[in-house]
Amino acid sequence: MVNSLSLRAKSLASYLWSNWLWRVTLVYLGTRVFTTLVFAAALLIQPSIAGYWPQAGDSPSFMEFMNIWDADWYRKIYEFGFGPAQGYPRILPLTPDGLVSENAWAFLPVWPFLIRILNAITTLPWVILAPVVATIFGWVFSVYAYKLFASRFNTKVALWSLTLLLISAASPILQTGYAESLGLALLAYALWLISSRKYLLALAPLTVMAFTRPGVLAMAAALFGIFVLRWWQHRHKLVEFALEERIRMAILGAATFGLGFAWSQIAQWYTGVPEAYMKTELYWRLWISPGEKFVPFDGWLKAGGFYFGTFLGPTVVLALLGFVAMLMFTRSVRDLGIEMRMWAVGYILYLVAVFYPQSSTFRLLLPAFVLFGAFGRSTYYDKKWIKWGIVILSCATQIMWIFVAWHFEHPDFTPP
Repeated sequence: MVNSLSLRAKSLASYLWSNWLWRVTLVYLGTRVFTTLVFAAALLIQPSIAGYWPQAGDSPSFMEFMNIWDADWYRKIYEFGFGPAQGYPRILPLTPDGLVSENAWAFLPVWPFLIRILNAITTLPWVILAPVVATIFGWVFSVYAYKLFASRFNTKVALWSLTLLLISAASPILQTGYAESLGLALLAYALWLISSRKYLLALAPLTVMAFTRPGVLAMAAALFGIFVLRWWQHRHKLVEFALEERIRMAILGAATFGLGFAWSQIAQWYTGVPEAYMKTELYWRLWISPGEKFVPFDGWLKAGGFYFGTFLGPTVVLALLGFVAMLMFTRSVRDLGIEMRMWAVGYILYLVAVFYPQSSTFRLLLPAFVLFGAFGRSTYYDKKWIKWGIVILSCATQIMWIFVAWHFEHPDFTPP
C-alpha cells in the first residue's frame, strides 16, 4: 500500500514537472512561500505603525502588513475615488510654501478601481483582496515572463531565469497591495504580443497599463528603437520588414506615445492645475531639492551629488550608466532578441530621464525583468556551487529588502 502511494506520488510529480505551466506554477508558489515566511519574520519585530497607517492599529495583522507604504494610497483611492481630499482631490493640497503637497494623483487608477469592482462582487475588504489579487497577477506575470524567456532559450534556461527573477530583491512586491503585479502582467503580455508581431493586439494591454503603472512612454521609445533597427536590417536585406508590418508598428508606437501623457492630462483637466501630476510627483523630492522643477535626466546627477558629493557624484553616475550600456552589448543580452533588448534599453533610459534614485530603485527596476533572461542565460551552465551561491545571495537580498525597505521604523527614509 505504501509503495503504491509512493509510486502514485512520484508519477504525479513527474507529470506536473513535465508540463511547462505546472513547472512555472510550482516555482512561483515555492518562491512565494519563502517570501511569505520572510514577511512573517519581519512582522514579528514590526513596532506600532498606527500613527502612519491607523487602519493597521498597534499590532498589524499579516494582511495589514501587506498593505502599508504606497498600498495605503491605493486603498484611499479605492475608498474615496475622485473628488474627496483622501482620494483624487479636485483641489490640490499645498505646503506652507505654496508647493503641491503629497496626494493620490501620483498613483494610477486601474488597480484600486479593479479591487473596488471585486469588492462589490465578493464583499471581501481591501486588506484581503489587494494582496490576494496581486499574488494571482504575479503568477500571470510569471507565466508570460517564462514564455518570453522560452521564446529565446531552451526550457531549462527559461525556468532558471524565472527562478532568479522570483527570488530577486524586490520580488516580494508581487504579493503586496501594490499595483506592480498587475502592471508587470500587462507588460509581459504586451511584450509577448509584440515579440509575436501582433502589434495592434498589444495596444489593449498597453492601454490598461498606461493607467496602472507609469512607464508606457518607455514602450514608445522601445518601439521606435525596434522600428529603426528592423528598417535598417531590411534595407541591408537581412530581414523582411513589410510595409503592412511597418504601418501596424507605427500605429502602436504613436498610440503608446499618446497614452504616456494621458494620465497627466487627466490630472491637469480635473484639477485645473497645469502639470498637476508632475508637481505631485516632485513633492517626494522636497526634502532633497525644495521647489525644483522637473528637468529630464537631471535627477540622477542631483542624486549622485547628494549621495557622493559634487565631484564624485556625477563620476559615479556616468560610470554606472556606462557599465549598463556595456551590458546591453553582451552576448547574453543580445540573445534576448530585438524586442526584449530594446524594451530594456527604453525602460532604463526612461528611468534615467524621470526618476530620482533612492531605496525604491530596486522595485522600479522590475519592469526591466527581461534582463533576468540574460542573467539566466549567462549562468545556467555554471557549476552547481556557483548557481547555489547565486540563489543564496538572491534570497539574502530579498531578506534585506523586506527588513530594510518594507519593515517600518520611524523615522524611515528607505521606502520600498
